[in-house]
Amino acid sequence: MKYQFPKHFFWGTSTAAQHVEGKRTPNDWSRWEAFVRRFSGRACEHYARYKKDFGLAKKMNTNAHRFSIEWSRIEPSEGKFQVSAIRHYRNVLLSLRRLNIIPFVTLHHFTNPLWFSEKGGFEKHENIAYFERYVERCVKEFGDLTEYWITINEPTVYLLKVLCGIGIWPQKRRGLRSAVRIFTNLSKAHNRAYLRIHAVERTAHVGAAHQVISYYPWPYTVTNRLLTRVLHFVVNTLFWRWTRGHHDFIGINHYFHNPVSLARVMRQPKTNQQLLEMISGNGKSFGWNMKPEGMYRVVMDAAKRFRKPIIITEHGISDPGDRNRQKYLVRTLEYIHRAIAEGADVRGYFHFSLMDNYEWHLGFTPKFGLYKVNFRTQERTPRKSAFVFAAICKQNGFSDSILDSGA
Repeated sequence: MKYQFPKHFFWGTSTAAQHVEGKRTPNDWSRWEAFVRRFSGRACEHYARYKKDFGLAKKMNTNAHRFSIEWSRIEPSEGKFQVSAIRHYRNVLLSLRRLNIIPFVTLHHFTNPLWFSEKGGFEKHENIAYFERYVERCVKEFGDLTEYWITINEPTVYLLKVLCGIGIWPQKRRGLRSAVRIFTNLSKAHNRAYLRIHAVERTAHVGAAHQVISYYPWPYTVTNRLLTRVLHFVVNTLFWRWTRGHHDFIGINHYFHNPVSLARVMRQPKTNQQLLEMISGNGKSFGWNMKPEGMYRVVMDAAKRFRKPIIITEHGISDPGDRNRQKYLVRTLEYIHRAIAEGADVRGYFHFSLMDNYEWHLGFTPKFGLYKVNFRTQERTPRKSAFVFAAICKQNGFSDSILDSGA
């Protein structure tokens, strides 16, 4: 087989609680839904249907699954932990274990309990202690069922949304000072969570899921080269620099391979339609691209920078008709294989997402799922890309024939 992956490679899918669970919960995003008029409602009803959904993941021959625990379910009011929610997430983990699917648990995927948000959230340094307490409780309750922990999902997204958001994320303040405080405290929260997890479970594997964008100057001018370096440092490097020494593996969420010029930077997506184009790989009009070769660039950069195991914690494309997802998936895996052949220690790949879901302020319009979801009936239907992914997972790789079929 031409594209054979390492033994014990993690092949998985990923979800997030707010995306799929349903059952409104007291967090800042649920309150914000009323403002943006994009209600998650039942979402995928995954809170009740998780066993069947994990069965779908198993049908694709996956051996790992990444999901998030909703903090506001575990601790709906300050200092009061909900036993029924803890029991639920233990059952979720047990369900994965029974299917021989290794759980990767994300502790914070954008949403905060209302009480935490009302205290100032991560904008206040003293609030990190609340997150640390929640993390410790989770590790004590679930540490016997998982050894892989992701502390925080995409901390840089907080920085960018607070700094240049368009009023579509639940932040009371926006601006440079607020963004810097939040980003600084998220970095510190990761470091403290890392230490706390290891204090409870010494053999745990802990990382973060950091969004990394592949930037390159185009046209190749001095100004664009300088701007590329600035963007790369702020978006890609800064979080890793501030959390150095607090990662057992390097978690990479990768979507974008973007040419950089001053004109393109000024043409950031400003409407929901432009954002939809961006995540569908059709955002060229404002300088955003989704290209498989971007994965190779970010993986090799991380491999040279850290010399630690790398896990692709999130990667995918919104493609309602499933016209491009197969090609995009297979071509990206080809570039990951190339990176491994050149020395990158890549241990796993998690496709986003297992199924269509509620996608924040964009509602249910984006279609990232390997499984199509009818949100009226909650019926799940595998797309062709699900069968391609299943074949890859089963063989732990692929040959030219599947590459051609995915093209």
